[in-house]
Amino acid sequence: PTLSHVSFTAAPGEHVAFVGPSGAGKSTVLYLAPRLYEATSGAVLFAGTDVRSLTQESIIDHVGIVTQ
Repeated sequence: PTLSHVSFTAAPGEHVAFVGPSGAGKSTVLYLAPRLYEATSGAVLFAGTDVRSLTQESIIDHVGIVTQ
């Protein structure tokens, strides 16, 4: 697994930043939310719904990603 034991909650309207050293998994976390990467285990929830049951377009309409 690329990530292990990762859990966080971002409230609606909240801005979240992932900061850390190179290779820590920041981009992986960001790419899992809008399904740019598919989770092979565990769950990624968006508004309480597993992102695998949502269309990528519907997620992207509600999420903004700004890379460095």
